Amino acid sequence: MSFNPPPLPPTQPPWPQFQVWWQLVLASLQESFTQLFEAVSSMPDIQDVHIVADYTGTVQPGQLPRIVTAQRFTSTTDDTANATWSFSSANGAVTGTIVAGVLTITDVQATDVVTISSDYNGVVKSRSFTVYLDTSAPPSSGNTGSGRSTATDTTFNSFNSTTHAAVSDELSVVVGASGNVTLSAPLYLSTDAVSPSGTFSAYGIWRWWNGAAWVDVGTEVVSSISCVVDSRHRVFPGRLSVPQTKTGLTPAATEKFQLYARNASGTRTMYLSGTASAVS
Repeated sequence: MSFNPPPLPPTQPPWPQFQVWWQLVLASLQESFTQLFEAVSSMPDIQDVHIVADYTGTVQPGQLPRIVTAQRFTSTTDDTANATWSFSSANGAVTGTIVAGVLTITDVQATDVVTISSDYNGVVKSRSFTVYLDTSAPPSSGNTGSGRSTATDTTFNSFNSTTHAAVSDELSVVVGASGNVTLSAPLYLSTDAVSPSGTFSAYGIWRWWNGAAWVDVGTEVVSSISCVVDSRHRVFPGRLSVPQTKTGLTPAATEKFQLYARNASGTRTMYLSGTASAVS
């Protein structure tokens, strides 16, 4: 879409004075068109992104690359493919590439504000969002103030399969007099802001090391709230909570547990955030 009416031929009537007047008219019309085009041009908001790192600041496996999708509209027409795209990182802590509105984040050194811009017909629109580098607390293992043994983890691997994969560290606890270990993992479930849109669920389960293999503690639990990606690539996190208890263990023995997760269907990459814990 553009406004380019031809100027009057300078060598033909009307006279030069009229030619000057006509050029002024064209300039005024062009300015009015640009203002109208700017008024009907838009970019939807872009949600913040959370990248999980361990306590040393090292990004967790599977967290990168991360995809962020932007769109450009002229009224209700999607001109994403027609616009020229660029992005900037306020402090230079976020590295990536952008093509046709799809920003691929390849490195994050610290929390930073990223601005994505689109230029279409000379009208620039921008949207800013924050990329958070969520640095986790060091894994804990030992006795709580009440004398109970506890272990926690706040860094989780991503997963992209319908087959269970380990997502937490191994959590070791000393079994108390009851012979029971209480396991919990109230977590947020998220995904990349990419097509296709839809509703995405996941399953979680705790496993215990029996000395020879990892075995299930109870049955897998499905996310209580699914993660949703809408048609404008906005991500609405879900919730996956996995509370389970391992009983019949030997008091004073050291036992290991690990959280596993899988997709309900498909190979979409999913992310978890929160705290998983084992307490006895």
